[in-house]
Amino acid sequence: MIKFVLCDDNFAVLQKLEKMLELIITKHNFPAEIGLSTVNYEEFLDYIETNPVDVLFLDINLKAPLTGLELARQS
Repeated sequence: MIKFVLCDDNFAVLQKLEKMLELIITKHNFPAEIGLSTVNYEEFLDYIETNPVDVLFLDINLKAPLTGLELARQS
């Protein structure tokens, strides 16, 4: 099972991305799931500490102390 994690500071963009990804997973019957979809970078960091993740979708310019690139490096 492929596990996706999404983090974007724009909730509307995050919802659209999540719906598109769920549609693709369902339509093509991929063995995948969205483990976490969040606007909170701290929740993202907590999640990846204890959960295996295969694919990250990260906003590069988060309105947070860390950028998406820095989050990716910590993953």
